Amino acid sequence: TLYSFSAIKAILKTNPSAFVNAISTTSVNNAYTPQLSLLQNLLARHRISVMGKDFYSHIPIDSNHSFRSSMYIEILISLCLYYMRSHYPTHVKVSSQDLIGNRNMQMMSIEILSLLFAELAKVVESSTKGFPSFISDMLSKCKVQKVILHCLLSSIFSVQKWHSEKMAGKNLGAVEEGFSEDSLINFSEDELDNGSTLQSQLLKVLQRLIVLEHRVMTVPEENEAGFDFVVTDLEHINPQQPMASLQYLHSQPITSQGMFLCAVIRALHQHCACKMHPQWIGLITASLPYMGKVLQRVVVSVTLQLCRNLDNLIQQYRYEMGLSNSRPLWMASVTPPDMMLTLLEGITTIIHYCLLDPSTQYYQLLVNVDQKHMFEA
Repeated sequence: TLYSFSAIKAILKTNPSAFVNAISTTSVNNAYTPQLSLLQNLLARHRISVMGKDFYSHIPIDSNHSFRSSMYIEILISLCLYYMRSHYPTHVKVSSQDLIGNRNMQMMSIEILSLLFAELAKVVESSTKGFPSFISDMLSKCKVQKVILHCLLSSIFSVQKWHSEKMAGKNLGAVEEGFSEDSLINFSEDELDNGSTLQSQLLKVLQRLIVLEHRVMTVPEENEAGFDFVVTDLEHINPQQPMASLQYLHSQPITSQGMFLCAVIRALHQHCACKMHPQWIGLITASLPYMGKVLQRVVVSVTLQLCRNLDNLIQQYRYEMGLSNSRPLWMASVTPPDMMLTLLEGITTIIHYCLLDPSTQYYQLLVNVDQKHMFEA
C-alpha cells in the first residue's frame, strides 16, 4: 500500500494536471474487467473493516454497487482519509516496525491529499461551470472538511495528553491508539517530534483545502444569520473550555466553523507546544483572504490570544531573569528563540491586512473579498 501511494505521489508531482483531470472524469465502472471486479470487492472489504468487522468476513452481494458510480478521485480521497485515521487497537500487540509503517501511511495519505487539493484549486479555475459543483459535492460526500477538522482537534488533544502524562511522571505505553473522530492519539514516544510533524502536515492540507473550498463552495445568504449566533457564543473563547460540545456545521465553509476557531485558540494557548505556534499563525495569515463574513470575529479572537501569549512570554522572562518572584501560571516548556518576533509579525500581518486599502493593485491580486467584510474588520 505504501508503495502504491508513493507511486501516486510521484505522479502528482510530475504530471499533476493530467492525472487530476483523468481521475476526476473517469468512473470506476468505466469498463467491466476482472481487475475492476476485484477492485470493487477490495473497496467493499475495506469499508466493512473500517466499520469494525473482519476484513475477510462475508460481504453482501450488492455491496459493490455503491462504488460503480464513483469517480477514481472520490475513491482516492476516501482511501487517504481512511489511512490518515488508521490505528492499531490497544489490545493488539504490534511491533515498533508496524507502528512506524502505520505512521508512514498516515503521513503519505496527508501528503497526497495536500498535493491533490492544491492541483484541484488550479484546475477549478480553468474548468467548465459544472466541475466546481462536482468537486464541492464530492468533498461533502466524503466528509473531507469534517474529518480533517476532527483530526486536527485530536492532534491538539494528544499534545495536551502527552504533556499531562509526562508532568505526572507516567510512562507512555508502546501502543498507538491512532486518531479518529472519537479517539485521541498517542505516538508512543517520549518526544513530541512525530506528533508535531503530523500536525504540521494537517495544517498544510487544511490551508490548501480552505483555498479549494473557497473556489468551489457557494454559501447561501440565508445561512449567515445561523452562524452569527454560533460565533457570538465563541467570540470570547476560553482556551480551557471543553471542545467536546463543538459540532461540524454542514453547508458552512471551514473558516466559519466554530471547531476551526476554537482549535486555533486552543492550539495557540498550549504552552507545551510553542514550536507549533508559528505554523498556526501562518495558517491564519494565509487564510485571511478567505474568511469572508467571519473575518472580523476571527481577527479579534486570534489577535487577542496572540497578545495574551506575548504578555505571558514577558511574564515568563521576568520570572526567569529574577525580576519577579511570582511564578506565572503559563510557562512555555520549550520556547523557540524567535518566538517573540513570530508573535509580533503575526499580529502585524493580521492588522495590516485589515487596514489594507481594497483599491490598491496588491490587494486585488490576493483575492476578491467583499469590501463590507474588510470594513467590519
